[in-house]
Amino acid sequence: MKFKVTEIINFDTIKVSPMWSWKNPNGTILEGDILRIWGSFTPPHGTSAAKYAKEKLEKLLKDQLVDLRNPKIIIKQEEAKVSPIACDVYLNDVNIMLYFPEYKV
Repeated sequence: MKFKVTEIINFDTIKVSPMWSWKNPNGTILEGDILRIWGSFTPPHGTSAAKYAKEKLEKLLKDQLVDLRNPKIIIKQEEAKVSPIACDVYLNDVNIMLYFPEYKV
């Protein structure tokens, strides 16, 4: 299923449409429209590096259709301020982290 990137929240967090839904291994269904990008190291917020990274991500992904693969729970849903999951994000079958080697973990 393809998801349209509707907003870049910061370098490692995006908003997509339609909402994603994932059943985790213990059977709990997680869903939302915000997720973290797996494998990224975010520059400190408020820095010029963070601004540059977000702008680069916006140019690449804003309004594009992406695939979300390999969801991982990164925090308990009840503790999550934004999203409890992170996914590999693919644009045209290419993991987007290949475009950001300087921020890859």
